[in-house]
Amino acid sequence: MLLIILLICNIPTYVFIAWVVFDSPDKPLKPGPGRSTGDAFYEALVTALKTYAFGVNGDTFNLFPMISFLVACGLAVFGEYYLLQTYVFGQPVFPG
Repeated sequence: MLLIILLICNIPTYVFIAWVVFDSPDKPLKPGPGRSTGDAFYEALVTALKTYAFGVNGDTFNLFPMISFLVACGLAVFGEYYLLQTYVFGQPVFPG
């Protein structure tokens, strides 16, 4: 239950991580034409689907932002879960 609450409450954190990972320094976010964070996320997602689901060997370098985004989001949730369980609720995550 705590993990579900953390997953929902961390949506602003996911948006911030996506902004950091997928924002292009060459074309910063601005209203109007140009590359946006959503475009970069979409490109990484399409590359991941092509590579893993369909076996197409394309530009696999685009997978790095997607994988780093997923790892960073997972680490944020696990870190908060660990701190809450250990220090607030007094139940160690890794008993031993």
